[in-house]
Amino acid sequence: MADNDSVIAKIHPSQGLEIVQIKEKFGGLRIYCNYHDDYINGIIALAETMAYRTCEVTGGNGSLHKKGGWFKTVSPDFASAHGYEPAQHNHRRAVNSDVQI
Repeated sequence: MADNDSVIAKIHPSQGLEIVQIKEKFGGLRIYCNYHDDYINGIIALAETMAYRTCEVTGGNGSLHKKGGWFKTVSPDFASAHGYEPAQHNHRRAVNSDVQI
């Protein structure tokens, strides 16, 4: 985390930016910090979008899947091997499928 903090501090050295919390919620990434502007919000949105396309098990390509009430972003192979079904994004943070990563 220190490396990320130093990179962000170089971007906004006068703001004293702190990442307050990083967590997984509904199969996606959530990042909370003490300072927001359009640039920081864009970085967070990009990271959250990338997380919905990255298998949390292998790091390869993934998509949102559901098993019971649990959501996970995993590869199709992992999903089928472990009983997960494809799921739709229906939460407050819309994922822009048009974003090219």
